[in-house]
Amino acid sequence: MRIEEKLSRYYSKSVDIVLILGFTLLTAIGAQVRLQLPWSPIPVTAQTFVVLLGPILIGPWAGLSQVLYLVFGIVGIPWFAIQKQGISVLLGPTGGYLIGFVFASLVLGYIAKAEKSFSKLLLWLSLANFGVIYGFGLLQLCGWLALKGSTPSFLQLFSMGALPFIPGDLTKILLVCSIARVFGKSNSFAS
Repeated sequence: MRIEEKLSRYYSKSVDIVLILGFTLLTAIGAQVRLQLPWSPIPVTAQTFVVLLGPILIGPWAGLSQVLYLVFGIVGIPWFAIQKQGISVLLGPTGGYLIGFVFASLVLGYIAKAEKSFSKLLLWLSLANFGVIYGFGLLQLCGWLALKGSTPSFLQLFSMGALPFIPGDLTKILLVCSIARVFGKSNSFAS
């Protein structure tokens, strides 16, 4: 193997590591940009923007960035929302959303690599956000509330853990699609 090939591989791996750690840090920063809603234990944060953008820009490695975000937060880095840390955050009302970040990033990372259609990318981002992230999040929130002695109806649960976030998440999804278009990840507005 020639020295140029070795350097190219080394450079490529170094860039991957920097991007993974960069998106890990961006997720932590996004957690600090938050708005607490008086009727919900779930804050509005900028994390979902980073979680959806990562797969578009760095592909499947975005899933690893979310795993690292969780691991570092569990072991004591205070970078979950409101500068929280530890396993208690994953066991609390927001834990399901955080776990959903990992799965959404992994799935989107593989899909975004091949998807060139703006409308299909929009659909995949929406499914990852509203299906995967909200799915894990609402399940965890429901379990957490049950442990606290509360049994909310589906409408109450939806009002606490999904409804207030839909407008902001739709905006984030459209912004991520626009960024994907700028970076050449989505070439057409056709289906």
